[in-house]
Amino acid sequence: LCSCDPPVRRGGAWAAGASAESDETDEDESVDVPEAGPPRGGPRRAPAGQKRLKAEALAEAPDLGPVGSGGWHAEEDLTDDMRLVAKQAKDLYVMQQKVALTEFNLRFLTSVTLRSYVNPVATQHLVNALTLRAQNEDALTLRQPVYLGCSARVIGWDATGASVFASEPCTMRRSMQYVMHQMHYVGWSALDLNKPGVDGFTVIMDYGGGFNPMHFLNPKPVIELAHLVESQWRRRLNKALLVDMPASFRVILNIFLRFVNPATRDKIRMVPSSGEAISELERMGCDAETIENARRYMHERRQPGRKHTWHPLVDFSFFRDYLADLHLSEDTEEITEEIHMRLREAVQAFRLSRWGPPTGRGTAAAPPADDYDFCGSE
Repeated sequence: LCSCDPPVRRGGAWAAGASAESDETDEDESVDVPEAGPPRGGPRRAPAGQKRLKAEALAEAPDLGPVGSGGWHAEEDLTDDMRLVAKQAKDLYVMQQKVALTEFNLRFLTSVTLRSYVNPVATQHLVNALTLRAQNEDALTLRQPVYLGCSARVIGWDATGASVFASEPCTMRRSMQYVMHQMHYVGWSALDLNKPGVDGFTVIMDYGGGFNPMHFLNPKPVIELAHLVESQWRRRLNKALLVDMPASFRVILNIFLRFVNPATRDKIRMVPSSGEAISELERMGCDAETIENARRYMHERRQPGRKHTWHPLVDFSFFRDYLADLHLSEDTEEITEEIHMRLREAVQAFRLSRWGPPTGRGTAAAPPADDYDFCGSE
């Protein structure tokens, strides 16, 4: 569990995907955790079985760091350059902000985070990220509820184990400034869901259901999103697919592009149809459930008069099963502290179920993409 948040106790046992009837457990007691994704060759619409994870495996798993820290951290993965940029950033932050970093942000300085700020060392970029995280700390720790104003969520993974983040402007309930905390929370959570050693994520913005221009009249949140990509998510946008983007949205996109560097612009692709978007996901090696999720929601968004549906935060069978008792749906309007705590439990259980426990040094060092296996294989 995230050491920055107290563990949740439900039904007399530390929450691990199943409640218990008593505070006492035997050494060999197991908890039921849904399988993390379908077998290779086809999506799993409902869990075909339960993967048994020993309770002690969850108890002995490494701490899940704060939101956005990249999951598990091994101190030995820190290089000299990482230690240097972390020290410089802490000192510079104090000098600029006149306060010390909170525990939340100190624990953000993992090897997963810091490798985005070396080669070359980019101290000011890291300070900018820490400053924005400090400004949004209440939302990222759920000391205040986070409004869910659109469908922004993780829908699956590519062949390397990097998250796929999806959102559709037609699902926006209010203007963009009201969904920025959600963007921060889901974007950082996407990094925590990656396979150990993998960084970054792909974004799919699908305009097939249209968009409301009134939601984008204020350019400030568009600029904030650009700064989010360039500072907090530095080097972490693998690609952005803009599906069926109408010409009328180009003015808004141009505002965003003015505030990102050329390398980021090169990662943004116009995709003319939902069919081509699905083909791109297939070329990325996304697993069957990820592709089926995308196919389903893209078809649904293009049906006039049909209700748009999605599971908030992470729209994937493991999380729908794990969090089923919370009754989350497209009608859920905010992330509460309870939902946050349960999601962090689910992230920990998912990482153990899908990726397995860390094997020691090197868990934060990504090998070349060609070396990855299908992320759902046993």
